[in-house]
Amino acid sequence: MMDPIGFGMEMMDALGAFRNTEAGLPIDSSGELTATDVDGPFQGPAELADRLLASRQVRDCFVVQMFRYIEGREEEPADLCEISVLKDFFATPGRTIGELATEMVAQPRFGERSVERGMEP
Repeated sequence: MMDPIGFGMEMMDALGAFRNTEAGLPIDSSGELTATDVDGPFQGPAELADRLLASRQVRDCFVVQMFRYIEGREEEPADLCEISVLKDFFATPGRTIGELATEMVAQPRFGERSVERGMEP
């Protein structure tokens, strides 16, 4: 599953330097995404990035990962409604990561602190 994506990165060597040939042969940097919401062929990393930027699956996954980072924990069933709202917010074309972070910390719940177990007075 990774090779069809990785082939699109063949124009980069192991250190990330650009190359046109390997062992004297031209590089084929065509790749393909499958089993996604943006399936299809692409040529090189720029086209792969364009496809991934257009993917709702990628944006939804990013929201979950950002939630985990900001919250410092895994999501729980009680968080799914808020995460769904955040996914819809971030699905809007043109939304930035900064806007997503602002939306997350603007939630009233974010400013509330709960007493940890064993820390009660």
